[in-house]
Amino acid sequence: FAKSPVSIMAVSGDVALYSSRAQKWTVASEGMALGKNDIVRADAASQIDISVSGLYTVRLKDNAELKVLAMLPRFRKGLASYEVNKGEALIDIKEVFRGSQFKVYTPQAVATALGTSFALSVSGKERVDKTRLAVLKGAVEVESFAAKDKKVIVRAGQKTEVSYGQAP
Repeated sequence: FAKSPVSIMAVSGDVALYSSRAQKWTVASEGMALGKNDIVRADAASQIDISVSGLYTVRLKDNAELKVLAMLPRFRKGLASYEVNKGEALIDIKEVFRGSQFKVYTPQAVATALGTSFALSVSGKERVDKTRLAVLKGAVEVESFAAKDKKVIVRAGQKTEVSYGQAP
C-alpha cells in the first residue's frame, strides 16, 4: 500500500506533532511521517490532513487531538486505528481499503468504519463528555464503552451521540 505508513498531506494554522520515538513535540509540516503512538494536535482555526496514500484520509480541525494506535502492515490488509480525545475529525475511506478495518476510539465509544466517510466530534470534560458521529456515505458501527451490548449501525444521512456512561 503506502511507502510511509501514515503521512501528513497538508497543514493549515498551528499544528504540533509529538513523536513517540523522539519523545518531543515539533511543528507539524507537510510530508512528515507518523508512527505508532505519535500524537497530532491542531489548535483553534487550524487543520491537518493525514493520509495513507489512496486508502483513507483523516482531517483534524479546531482543537482536535489524534493518537496513532495501529497502522496497516505494509502492502497488506489489516487494522488502522486512532484515538480522538477532543475536537473534530472527518474520515474518508476509499473503496480500495475494503477488507481492512478502521477504528476510532473516543473517551465514550469506539466507531468501526464499514467502508465509508464520516464526521466525528468529541466535546466536554469528563462526565459531560460527548461523542457525536454523522455518516456521509456507507455505514459505521458505534459501540459505547459503558454499554458494550448496545451497538448501533449508523448509515448515510444518519447520526448518533454517545454521552459519558450511556449507550449510543
